[in-house]
Amino acid sequence: PYVNIIRKDDKTYNFTDLLESKKAHDEKKGKVKDTLSFSFRDISIKNGSADLWDGPAKKKHTLRELNVSVPLLSNLLKNVNRPVEPVISFKINDDPYVIRGRTKPFVDSLETNFDINFANVDIPYYLAYIPLKIKFSVPSGFLDTKLQLSFRQYKDRKPSLSVNGDFTVSKLVVNDDRGRTVISLPALKVTSRSIEPFAGKIELSRVSIESPDLTVVRGKTGDLNILKLIPEADKAEGKKKDAAAGRAGRGATDKKTAGEPLHLVIDLVELTNGKIMFSDTSLKDPVKVTLEKLELKGEKISLAKDSPGLFEVNTVINRKGTA
Repeated sequence: PYVNIIRKDDKTYNFTDLLESKKAHDEKKGKVKDTLSFSFRDISIKNGSADLWDGPAKKKHTLRELNVSVPLLSNLLKNVNRPVEPVISFKINDDPYVIRGRTKPFVDSLETNFDINFANVDIPYYLAYIPLKIKFSVPSGFLDTKLQLSFRQYKDRKPSLSVNGDFTVSKLVVNDDRGRTVISLPALKVTSRSIEPFAGKIELSRVSIESPDLTVVRGKTGDLNILKLIPEADKAEGKKKDAAAGRAGRGATDKKTAGEPLHLVIDLVELTNGKIMFSDTSLKDPVKVTLEKLELKGEKISLAKDSPGLFEVNTVINRKGTA
């Protein structure tokens, strides 16, 4: 199968009118209340493809080699507890993706487990879709993931979502708005034991940072170049969200329950062969300090009270100028 999709400059799609006509038809006819029973076996899609032209972003995206396999999909009573086991593989913009899962979509728990493997995802290509005003560029950077995602909902408490596995960022370069390199990071690898967004829980087994190169400049007005990299939210969107939040909060009591503190644990952090160049041009006699051969090791890092971590830092400092 092949699909051609166009995102127009007004941010609608070339199939939007079809969805609108279907919605109008459904509203006129009314919703069907009875659930249709079904059972399908050996569902497959082979070598599917699609093209997407994103008009606002002026980017073309390609989907190639789409293969989908679902051995059984059934909501019959005898099958509802049998997991649906989809296998999906495809390439987006020549980057390979593989997703394997086990899910029970017809039981109350919606118990779901997925393996999500991405390789060599080109980070710069997708920067246009960040919903923030960015003041930096990323000429290079790749993302690899080997993740296991689990979801389950309950009747008497919040649903649980957990993610564990490896995230790897490689060959990352971040430039400021003038094209000057601020961050160069050959390799960053994070191995998570458990990340639970709904519970505010992050447990990492290891964080490895290889040969980072950071350039920090304090300008003549005292501002730091790295702070200028922080994205700004769209002001118009921010006003809309504030207004919506205000409407939602009307009639509510002033009493607020404090949120649970973030649970963060990192078993091991290792930084090797780092370099930090700091320049302070706000002084009469500018100062330059370079930290080279930076080695850092941290163990048992936690935000919990009375949980001291262990740190070891080694570096060579070169300094020019006087403070």
